[in-house]
Amino acid sequence: MTHAYRRSNYDVTDTVQVSSPAAVRAAVLELYASTWPGARPGILETATHDFEKLFTGAMPGYLGVDTVYHDLQHSLDMVLATARLLAGYERLAAEDMAIGPERGLMGLVSALFHDSGYIREESESVVPNGAVFTRNHVTRSALFLARYGRERSPASSCRRRAGR
Repeated sequence: MTHAYRRSNYDVTDTVQVSSPAAVRAAVLELYASTWPGARPGILETATHDFEKLFTGAMPGYLGVDTVYHDLQHSLDMVLATARLLAGYERLAAEDMAIGPERGLMGLVSALFHDSGYIREESESVVPNGAVFTRNHVTRSALFLARYGRERSPASSCRRRAGR
């Protein structure tokens, strides 16, 4: 179907509904599998489910996203764009310049949670909203990913396999 304008809840190709975690999850997992055949998608799939829980307030200890722009759809759009960029690069890169599935996975998990620093923890319920954290949301996002990696092992698993 041709539209006179692009729907705001779809990606730039108007084919993936970026307001739907399930639709973006399927597209990203397909790109990951086709870019790195044989790579195990389990960590990435788990991360996409955990992302959805975090941003919707279903993850214990967190209140969910409440910022207008840095929301679930923005982050889903970001991870889809990142997956496409990584896939495109990987297809054209010389073998010695390839990213590989482990670093690709790290890039995708990082893209998913890049704005997690806007999400308030339950102990921060007196804070009016996540926008208060604009100045330090990047640091908060990094701290979230560090905890997430220790607790759920996607990031730490990638580092171990990459020899870091």
